[in-house]
Amino acid sequence: MVDLKRRLEAFSDIVFGLCLSELALLLGIPSKPIDLIDHPMRYAVFFGSFAIVSAFWYSHHRMFRYFYPGRIDVFLNFAYLAFAVLVPFGMQAMIKFSGDPIAFGVYLASFSGTSVTMFVLLVRGLQHNASRLAEPESLELYRRALRMAGVCIVLLVAFGLLRYSLRNASLSLFLLAPIMLYVRWGIRRIPEVVLTGLGARAAGK
Repeated sequence: MVDLKRRLEAFSDIVFGLCLSELALLLGIPSKPIDLIDHPMRYAVFFGSFAIVSAFWYSHHRMFRYFYPGRIDVFLNFAYLAFAVLVPFGMQAMIKFSGDPIAFGVYLASFSGTSVTMFVLLVRGLQHNASRLAEPESLELYRRALRMAGVCIVLLVAFGLLRYSLRNASLSLFLLAPIMLYVRWGIRRIPEVVLTGLGARAAGK
């Protein structure tokens, strides 16, 4: 089990490395030099995608401290990687079909998939490790699961807005970082006794 966990983490790191390098390749070289500076949004999409994939890797690295290599968890890990690998494809669609809601929806779907699978992996990590985790670690793991649930909710709202307005859906995605900082601040103020009870319920105690 330990060897499988180590190999899965090493494989996942390779996937993330290839995913990050592919982002730059997908920017492409325009036909005219002036186009390198005439379309700054392509660089905003690139740096935003790079930051998000890097955040995916960091979340994955921290999650692996609690990862149990059971069959379901291994499947979820590969699902997480699959959605992360879709980010470059979504970025390319955004650049090529700028302003199209379908392209934005594909881009949004990759983030939603990674967020949902990470949330499930965190909850399962809490369940598998409930007996051996000290209370501070257990509380921190549950806080991280709540933060990821907040990300999922924001992304679902963005999907809902996409049906009515691409501009509002795009704005909700750009507001994700400040919203999550606010969620993080709010979760820190939830009494520990409440988190302990919720964590115990999630862990199946």
